[in-house]
Order: sequence, then structure tokens, then C-alpha cells
Amino acid sequence: MLSPEFLDSLPESIVELFRQVEQDILLDMARRISKADKITDTAAWQAWRYEQTKLVSSNALKVLAKATGKSKTELVQLFQTAALETLQSDGKIYTAAGLAIPESLSPTLQNILQSGYLQTGKAMENFTATTANTVTREFENALDRAWLQVNTGAFSYQQAIRRAILDLAQNGLHSIVYPSGHKDTIEVAVRRAVLTGVNQTAAKLQLARMDELGCDLVETTAHAGARPSHAVWQGKIFSRSGKSSKYPDFVSSTGYGTGAGLGGWNCRHNFYPYF
Repeated sequence: MLSPEFLDSLPESIVELFRQVEQDILLDMARRISKADKITDTAAWQAWRYEQTKLVSSNALKVLAKATGKSKTELVQLFQTAALETLQSDGKIYTAAGLAIPESLSPTLQNILQSGYLQTGKAMENFTATTANTVTREFENALDRAWLQVNTGAFSYQQAIRRAILDLAQNGLHSIVYPSGHKDTIEVAVRRAVLTGVNQTAAKLQLARMDELGCDLVETTAHAGARPSHAVWQGKIFSRSGKSSKYPDFVSSTGYGTGAGLGGWNCRHNFYPYF
């Protein structure tokens, strides 16, 4: 099994990459805003704004692409570590039950591990372009606000530029916009994608190993601060087949396989074989 503590710390190496990317983009924005010597008429300002926006967009894509390449390497290591941690921990339980544990991953388990890595990696690639688009919009908004502040006479040029830079630095970048309109920072989005992907992959590995060794019962992990809907089933024993007369059905009780259930969105719960 994967402990809640292990899952909680797992995405940090990838999250740190995107923290650095965010800082790089913000510094580039600040530098480009400061390069304008003066605000001239609207047409000249719009031309400069358009050209600089294109540069920021291109730079953001380049930096993010590089970071995503690194994160893929990190992802491989994370999934391998998670697989080893999961199977070694559960292996002690199987050994105590008198079952022999294969020394290497079966083709089925290897396919599950690879599939989990690709799924999470694809999720990160999907919002890379969205991040760049959001960078462009925020940059344009900052410039428009500075232009309006100066042309209304509310602030001097220096004050408007300084305010724009401070706003960008303080507010950060909202990289993900969901269909509901909810926004997440790069850090939050990456953390959720990696945590969920790793946990789901580990769960699939465990279930496949249970199938190989004929284990029907599982016990869920428990941790403090669990959401109410998860607290009702954490730390309990369930039957995978649902045929046990003593223990309730695993899937229907925990919601395993759904976004809101065990192993779903940002869930740190896991399970392990029970005899």
C-alpha cells in the first residue's frame, strides 16, 4: 500500500519545476513591461503591446515545454518508486499469509504502470498550452490596465508600470480554467494530476496482484482530516467480489473507480490485501 504521508509528499519534485516556471514567466513579464520608454498614442501602444504579447507567448511555450520534458522524467521515477513501494509493502502481507511473491512485475503489472504514467503525462501536456494562453491574457490585461491608468490621469507612467509588475508578482498565474469557470494555479493543477495519477496506478497494480494471488479482502488506509464522505469507509475491511457474508462490497462502499471515491480526485486513501 501507499501511506497517506507517502502520497502527500510524492508530487513535490514535479510541483517544484512548475514553481520555477511560474517565476521565470513572471520575471519575463516584468522585464518586458519595464522596457517601454514611454506611452505614445493608442495605435503605437497597441502595436507595441501586440508585439510584446507575441514574444511572451512564445517564451512561455518554450519554457513550459522544457519544464514538461523534465517532469516526464520525474514522472517515470515517481511511478517506479510508487510501484516498488506498493508491491514491497503488500508483499509482506502476502508472505505472512503463506503466498509466494514473484520477484519481477508480470506483463500485466508492467502495462498498468506504463498506462498510468502515460495518462498523467498526457494530462500535464493538455494544460501546457492553456498555461501559455493564460499567460498571454494576464500580460495583456496588465498592459491595458497600465495604459488606462496613465491616460485617465490617475497615475503617472512610472506608477502604472510599477503597479502592473506588483500585481503580476503578487497574483501569480492562473493556468487552468475548468468548464465550470473554476481556476487553478500551475502548482495546484500539477499536484492534483500527479497525486491522482500515481494513486490510481498504485491501486490498479495492487488489484492486479490480488487477482494473481487470489485475494478478495482489502483494508483501506485512514488519515486525519479525511473528507466526510471518505471518513465513513476509511480504515475498514471490504470484499472485492461482494460475495463475503461478513464484509461489505468494496466498490459500492468506497466509490472506487469514480472521481469522488477512493483513489479519485486528490484522494490520499489507498488499500492493501487483508487475510
